[in-house]
Parts: sequence; structure tokens; C-alpha cells
Amino acid sequence: NINLNIKKFKEVKNKNVSGKIEKYSIRLDANVEVTNVQRKSIFTRAFSTSTDYEVMSNHSDTISNEKNAVEISANQISEDIVRFINIYFQSK
Repeated sequence: NINLNIKKFKEVKNKNVSGKIEKYSIRLDANVEVTNVQRKSIFTRAFSTSTDYEVMSNHSDTISNEKNAVEISANQISEDIVRFINIYFQSK
């Protein structure tokens, strides 16, 4: 069994001289726990990735940029998790 706990964080990355936000950073933190059939923990591991995105003059474009940033981070973190699990079980 694989249990995932994923949290998303959004923080201001850049402001201009007038205090207007120009760039955000999206961070995904994932805690992964792999258990065997008897529910005994095999391993627990934390993964994290972040992606920056630009604030646009049109709000819908900013939302689109945020969605793309989340998708990029989610793809990266899923690749990291799969790679780690493959390496872990190949070495056993």
C-alpha cells in the first residue's frame, strides 16, 4: 500500500518597488508511506518541489500560470516518488 499526504503552499516570490506582486512560488510537499500487506511500514519519505510563476495583467492568465505551475510541480514530484520507489525495491 502507498499512502500519500500532499500539501500545496503559495508564497510571494517577487514584488516591484511599489509593492505589487510580480511572481509567486508554488511548493508541493509530499509525505509517502509504503506499507506491506500486514500494514507494517516499509519506509516513509518526504518529497518537495517548487515552481515559480509570473503574475499577469489579466487575472485569468495569472490563474492559468498558477495551474501550469502546480501541474509542473505535481509531475516532478510524482517522477521523484516513482524513481525512489523503483530504486528502493531494486536494491532489495
